[in-house]
Amino acid sequence: MACARCSGLLVIEVWGVLDNVREKRLPKMRCVNCGSIEDSVILENRLIERSAICCTMH
Repeated sequence: MACARCSGLLVIEVWGVLDNVREKRLPKMRCVNCGSIEDSVILENRLIERSAICCTMH
């Protein structure tokens, strides 16, 4: 996949996040060129933001 910011190479990294009971393993994509981090929450928020902008432009 290509980075949305710089079109660089995205690699998958797994991050460990501790909650109250156990560690959760969360996959994220990181650009090896610019260092941009993307995950499902970031991508979902971008879609929401784009749809809000699109709706206000009409």
